[in-house]
Amino acid sequence: MIKYFYLVNFTYITYEDFESNLDLGIFSSKRKANEKIELSKKLPGFKEFNFENFQIIKFGVDFEYDIKNKSNISLFCVTHEYKDEINDI
Repeated sequence: MIKYFYLVNFTYITYEDFESNLDLGIFSSKRKANEKIELSKKLPGFKEFNFENFQIIKFGVDFEYDIKNKSNISLFCVTHEYKDEINDI
């Protein structure tokens, strides 16, 4: 059974036009994701940026069994950064 979650992402440009992305959390509802954005917009480091720097990404997870309460689910996001040998970055 597919259940949907909402990832809050914050993107900004650092020095030398390098784009940086921060995942601010995964939420069980779009309302909770929007609450996170509203809270973050007031914090130092975030309040200097526009609303457009925040993004909500909806994604589905296919569970083998029916999930009654998405708030009790632990989701993990595995990332890997690497050096781009072709573009020397």
